[in-house]
Amino acid sequence: MTATVTLGLVLLIICSAQGKVLPAGCAAVTCFAGQKCVTFPSPKCVTTCQVVKCSSGNKCVETFRGAHCVAVEKLDCSTMDCPTGETCVQDKVMCIKAPCPQPEPRCVPICELPAVPGLCKAYMPSYFFNSKTGQCETFIYGGCGGNANRFKTLEDCQNACLM
Repeated sequence: MTATVTLGLVLLIICSAQGKVLPAGCAAVTCFAGQKCVTFPSPKCVTTCQVVKCSSGNKCVETFRGAHCVAVEKLDCSTMDCPTGETCVQDKVMCIKAPCPQPEPRCVPICELPAVPGLCKAYMPSYFFNSKTGQCETFIYGGCGGNANRFKTLEDCQNACLM
């Protein structure tokens, strides 16, 4: 398992099936079209400027609370709602974290995750890649929770992990 350590906190990053890097808190959150997952203060879906229509003279601004319209003449750092530990950059009117060296997020390979049946009691035969044996194996998934090392078919497991 790979983790990046930032300011004494462990921030775990995982890859989605599409290869996008997601903060671990967002792994269990499914957002609708026009939304994105933010992890501050806790993982949740917020609207994006993709779906917010602003009237003339207003511009859409995205913060950790979601997208909202701001009058262009009032668009400055005083209208921004930055999370704790971030500051607004006036020339870009956006929030950024305090400058410090940040290691690149590294993905936890899905195929190295353990088989996790989840907390529910459904009976869903599934496959996971056992990194110790180097093979796809069966396990019973309970229907909720778990992790990304879960495949419906042996072929899906092999295509994802035996390349």
